[in-house]
Amino acid sequence: MQTIIEILLPIIGFIACGYGAGRFRWINEDGIKGIMTFVLYFAIPALLFRIVVNNELPGVEDLNVLLAYYGGCFIVFAASVLFGRVVFKLPLDQLGILGMGAMYSNSVLLGLPLVFTMFGEDGMIPVLLIITFHSVFLFPVVIIFIEIGRGRRDASRRGSGAVLMSAFRGTIENPVIFALAFSFVWALAGLGLPGPLDIFAELMGKAVAPSALFALGASLAGYRIAGALAESLTMVGFKLFVHPAAVWLLGRYVFDLDPVVLAAATIMAAVPIGANVFIIAHKYEVYLARVTSAVVISAAVSVVTLAVLLPLLVP
Repeated sequence: MQTIIEILLPIIGFIACGYGAGRFRWINEDGIKGIMTFVLYFAIPALLFRIVVNNELPGVEDLNVLLAYYGGCFIVFAASVLFGRVVFKLPLDQLGILGMGAMYSNSVLLGLPLVFTMFGEDGMIPVLLIITFHSVFLFPVVIIFIEIGRGRRDASRRGSGAVLMSAFRGTIENPVIFALAFSFVWALAGLGLPGPLDIFAELMGKAVAPSALFALGASLAGYRIAGALAESLTMVGFKLFVHPAAVWLLGRYVFDLDPVVLAAATIMAAVPIGANVFIIAHKYEVYLARVTSAVVISAAVSVVTLAVLLPLLVP
């Protein structure tokens, strides 16, 4: 327990420092954007490149983590959409956003550095697989819900195919996805990692956790709680409790995952709601206030839930 606290407190400290900097305006939106650019375009790609090249490529048995994780995602999406329809009588486009908030994790800015801090490179292969398909698997489902819910006017104006193609293009142009693809090609070519390049990638990778967590905290300072609180809390409940439970149960009893892989997948499911949910809600101008509240609340509550969960997961 003491080890978990010693690992978790610095993580909370980085987020708190970032939040304080944003709250007292020591860093503005341009500053946050600069840090996020460094993290997403330089630090994380370097970290992933070094891990992929220096380790064995995943085999067929490693793909079970995808079935466990995304099986849990779709179970939670279906359950939350059904709950939102029965209890809140929400239309289809709002149900799509609610379902996305219930299953879409902050995988890059919090999940990745958290698993790396807990397990080092041993836990990174399942994380890499999850991140690779995160948007590819989840975005189309949500967008279809939104497009159908908005009716013929928006569908005729943009076309569902155009929207899905835009999501696919955004996914493959994502620097993290591009870095993973490049890393796997480099590893398959057997080019190895020369000493200076290895040291460069190692130093760059060490900046991921502090930079990402600081930027996450600073960005949270700009969010405000608003909208229907019951619906926001529904998203938070599904995301922080039902989602990790579903992934753990599938991974443990259906796919019999290795303990470290199971722990990594469960942690990825247990982290707060990802910022992409806010971005999609903002893009389509639907359910924005409730999503914003859910992002803030899930980030705060996850400090407690992760503190309870991590000691149970570490082998």
